[in-house]
Amino acid sequence: MRRLLLVLLAVVVFASVPATLANAPEPPSVLLSGYVRDIVTGAPIIGARVVVDSVTIMVEPDGSIPSTSIPLKGPVDKVAGSVTAVGYDLWSFQGVNLRAGQPVELHVKLRRGGALIQPIDFQQALASQQNPAATPAYAGLPPEYVDVGITGVVDCKASRIAPFHVERMRFVDYVRNVLPNEWVSGWPPASLDAGAIAVKEYAWYTAVVERKWRTWGYPFDLIDSTCDQVYKKDSAVADTDAAVARTWLARMLLDDRLIPTFYRNTVDNCPIFPGCMGQDESAQLARDGQTAEQILSYFYDPAQYNILALTPRIYLPLVTR
Repeated sequence: MRRLLLVLLAVVVFASVPATLANAPEPPSVLLSGYVRDIVTGAPIIGARVVVDSVTIMVEPDGSIPSTSIPLKGPVDKVAGSVTAVGYDLWSFQGVNLRAGQPVELHVKLRRGGALIQPIDFQQALASQQNPAATPAYAGLPPEYVDVGITGVVDCKASRIAPFHVERMRFVDYVRNVLPNEWVSGWPPASLDAGAIAVKEYAWYTAVVERKWRTWGYPFDLIDSTCDQVYKKDSAVADTDAAVARTWLARMLLDDRLIPTFYRNTVDNCPIFPGCMGQDESAQLARDGQTAEQILSYFYDPAQYNILALTPRIYLPLVTR
């Protein structure tokens, strides 16, 4: 995986800080804005996500970072952050001083490389895969890679999965090339976001917790048909990629455990409810104004929507002047 090369210009604009009432001081904060663009073409990167400490910002379609208040712990605070986008290398920073009342602009240019999230520390994930019985409730980091059985078969009896060949791929690329084959490109973003989380967690649970194919003696974690999820190489499209990017750090947990996020074309075809999402119904709920979190909570109650606490690997410091 190639190292990230990027151009980052952070301009700190000094502004006068209005006096605050002694009995009601304003919480310290700074306003952050800027843009995220392709380092080669200069084009805006649709679906890019900016994270600064606990604040997550989705970049506008024109590549601009909407002006957003970043809370600080004091008049001066050290912060960390990252910018991710599907198909681009990760950019991240830490230990940058921000001063209350001094707006900051991030001018970020990303290089294509395909890394949605750069490898961080997968020792826990690997240990879980090697000894799943020791950590059956594993809900830490997702796997970096999965082995997919390319079969094309739809008979899911373990004794009949043949012939096949195995392709190892990055987990994020597996998810990207499943989602457009299970959800419909063009459906509302909230439905695609819910689908992205369901697709990712079903594969994560199957590969790391259940390990059904490995248990049956096969050399792969998932297969490419409706026996698991429909995977088609190079089928990723822009709006489903954007959904994967928006939701990559999200998951569903029940008692701190991953759940098997089953789904079918309609709820009527679900074997259990709650615990299985209707794809058509997810689109209708999104059209009715429901968010992805609300859609998932409806179908997977009492499981809870949860954000992974990942610490990005640091590459280049933020430059201020």
